[in-house]
Amino acid sequence: DKYSEVLVIQPSNLQATVKIAELWANIARRAEKIFDLNQGLKKAREFANKAMQLDSGSVEALWVKAYVHRHFAETEFKKDDAAEELRQW
Repeated sequence: DKYSEVLVIQPSNLQATVKIAELWANIARRAEKIFDLNQGLKKAREFANKAMQLDSGSVEALWVKAYVHRHFAETEFKKDDAAEELRQW
């Protein structure tokens, strides 16, 4: 919640965006239901993409983008979809 509060005040804060993406990926990874897993990973991907938009050359932004994609590849039932998404990135 603290990181979300930071984004309300300062929407272009890269550190908070990266941390939220990382936290959503971790939450999704521990989800027991497929729906919760998919929703968490979608939110993580949304924040990872936002981090890339804020600073595409940032090590943190690149790391969190790869981190989220790794979780997609590990959990995606359709491995081809996960691989295609990585290729498009």
